[in-house]
Amino acid sequence: MSLLNFLPSHSREPLPDFGLRYLQHILAEYATLPPELAAKTPAAVQAILNEATASPPAVLTWGDLFVLEKNMLAVQPELTVRRRAWGMRDAYRELFGQKQYDVYMASKPPNENECKIDDIRADLDRLLDSLHWSYALTPIRERMRNGLIRFIGNWVFWGGIVALILARWAAQDDQTLVATLLILMIAGALGGFMSLLQRIQNTPTGGDPLISIFEIQNGAFSLYLAPVSGAIFAVLLYLIFLGKLVSGGIFPEGLTPFHLSWGPVHWAADPQMSPDNYAKLVVWSFIAGFAERFVPDTLDRLVSRAREAEGPSKVPAAPQPPFAIGAQLPPASPPADDDLPS
Repeated sequence: MSLLNFLPSHSREPLPDFGLRYLQHILAEYATLPPELAAKTPAAVQAILNEATASPPAVLTWGDLFVLEKNMLAVQPELTVRRRAWGMRDAYRELFGQKQYDVYMASKPPNENECKIDDIRADLDRLLDSLHWSYALTPIRERMRNGLIRFIGNWVFWGGIVALILARWAAQDDQTLVATLLILMIAGALGGFMSLLQRIQNTPTGGDPLISIFEIQNGAFSLYLAPVSGAIFAVLLYLIFLGKLVSGGIFPEGLTPFHLSWGPVHWAADPQMSPDNYAKLVVWSFIAGFAERFVPDTLDRLVSRAREAEGPSKVPAAPQPPFAIGAQLPPASPPADDDLPS
């Protein structure tokens, strides 16, 4: 029986297709072992080999595969193990990154051509443990990332459809301001969704994969809020533009709510309301959701500008008591001649 049969069935995830091909390679190595080395295979490992070669083969896991490869490292000839060192170290560097590899090399691992074989086996055994740890957890991390993207993407898509329908109804009832706000919220939510896509894709893939899983799991709530905050920031930015708190050629000017139809967008009749201004407005609404710090930083600058415009506040100094503790008394004037005793 497998060494991991004591685990609950729902936690024993079978090997994926690429894992089964990896298993076939390990089984081929066992098949080519010299008889005297194959006889040293422990009974528990032999049980896993029997399950893997049975007809039909039993369901094996990454843990079973790790046991097979760990035992192979222990029974392989010395020369083979020495030549495996560079390959395993290169795989470690590719999987965990150059920074982690430099930390490993700083620990001064045994030289594969000079050190004792037991030291080399111990070092490679630790590398093998790290490699299989990543092999087992990386698919889980990727499923979590893909699940978050699909879940949030569905909410943004269907929310956008509903907002477009509501915007159309609002435009038909001459509620053009409501229609404008809904469209800007859609643009901001899409910007927030694109921002969270980048955040998920930039999740560190090197190092301990369990840490990256924790980061995705614990940061999921902030990812859910990214489209919502993007929609709110888009509305705030629209109000900033209406209040003319910022100005410049790259910002929209002279905004009024626009009308919608199922055909092309009908722009307001005001001559200042050119389509490029509304195009800028939609783009900046997208940026408000995509660059999450853009609107908060803009508000901070506006607050700072308002404080500078008020000038320094003049607060009168509090009166000091005549005999405050630590205060210096004024020097006494010399007595007059009439005050001196005769």
